[in-house]
Amino acid sequence: MGIVVELPQKSCDTLARDALEIIRFPVEVRLSSDVMRRLEASRRRLLEEARKRTIYGYHTRFGELVGESAGRGEKWEEIVVEEHSVTTGPGVAPPGLVRLFLLLRLNQLLQMPAPVRPVVADRLASALRLDILPLILPHGSVGASGDLAPSAQAVRCLFYGRGEAYYGGARVPCSEALEKAGLKYPLPLEKAEALMLINNTAWSTALCLAAHSVLRRLIDEAVNLLARTVSITGANREHYHPGVLRAKRCPMGEKIALHLEGYASHEPRNLQSPYSIRCIPQVVGATLRLVEFARQLLIEEACASTENPVVVEDRVFHACNFHSIKVAYACQTMATALGYLSALLERVGAQLLRGKITGLPEHLAGQNSSVGAMILHYTMAAHSARVRQLSSPTLTYTTPTSGLQEDVVPMTPEEGVKVIEQLRHTAPLLAALKVILDRADSVRGGDARPLVGVQELLRAAEEEIVEASGLDLLNGLQ
Repeated sequence: MGIVVELPQKSCDTLARDALEIIRFPVEVRLSSDVMRRLEASRRRLLEEARKRTIYGYHTRFGELVGESAGRGEKWEEIVVEEHSVTTGPGVAPPGLVRLFLLLRLNQLLQMPAPVRPVVADRLASALRLDILPLILPHGSVGASGDLAPSAQAVRCLFYGRGEAYYGGARVPCSEALEKAGLKYPLPLEKAEALMLINNTAWSTALCLAAHSVLRRLIDEAVNLLARTVSITGANREHYHPGVLRAKRCPMGEKIALHLEGYASHEPRNLQSPYSIRCIPQVVGATLRLVEFARQLLIEEACASTENPVVVEDRVFHACNFHSIKVAYACQTMATALGYLSALLERVGAQLLRGKITGLPEHLAGQNSSVGAMILHYTMAAHSARVRQLSSPTLTYTTPTSGLQEDVVPMTPEEGVKVIEQLRHTAPLLAALKVILDRADSVRGGDARPLVGVQELLRAAEEEIVEASGLDLLNGLQ
């Protein structure tokens, strides 16, 4: 099974909606003859202007070395790629995520479009069609001049046959993948094309877009579990009247309330449930609003021109479209949302162990239980603490790079990896809540036996949640 995508994408809402499918399945990219002509025109314009004045990356070196002349000879662009392809640390990017990254990079490249030859775009499209996915190490990039290091690793592979790639279900040398696929290498880049390829935000955008898709599915699972909580606790139906949320001006919360109202009681056990139960529509509604804001930022970036210099209105401009702060804000928004959501879920788990709230035995303990479901809450507390700790904004830890030339750095790739780690702790948090709810249902049905096989129950619940959310597609990132 594969996905057909025509680029440049007119509406990046489609790319955002299909992010997990792109990660899961190969992609066939179709490039129109019109976009190829526009690439030629943009490249021609850059060359014309380069004959009249100094152009960054064409005449110059990079970063703080901008005042020095670029090297000469056909090997210069290759040197640019080699020297930028530095990432280190644990983990390897999953191949599907690399596929999403390459697709986003190609889409960004075609927006204005960038001043590169059509053959450059065609190589990226061919790599996607043939599913040659370069090996990318996820750490060591700061998103300052875009995602330089991950992008350079991809370019090094696809244009020069260096490094490793996933191809045909195996991890092989890039040279072998290109040879077997029938793609010529090296495909030497011409002046300034290396910079055009590596100056971008596509790696960060892919990370955060994948995280967003998983997060949205995990929130859906959380809402299902919270609905069961409302039922088990006999919460007051008044808490979830949609008109209450309408008065709050919380449209997403109104939808949640409408859903929960059917699980609530006309004869509540308590007039007012604890906040973690009573305020579910307000909290989850605001969370969804925040997550939707992040999605809009990512959609905008997926269809953004991110090169420097950039050709606009038939002129070459030196600017900062490669800066990935918008994506960093999107990721940090999700991180903040996950922090508060994890607190809500952990509190709900604690409330389900209180007899006053559920009308069931304390800690849902059977007659011969030692602690009942108490340790399940320990698990929730541990995972929630980690998610909340990771809510700290990485983007504020800006560290100047390239001397003081790049003095406001967004740290976006690390922000993205962090959010994915939060998701990995949110899945077992939800799994533990599910096991507690299953235990409550069992006790309410008259089963007073001790809670046995809890580790197996947790593992099964977590595996189900991970697979349903697509989180398993992001294995390898650490």
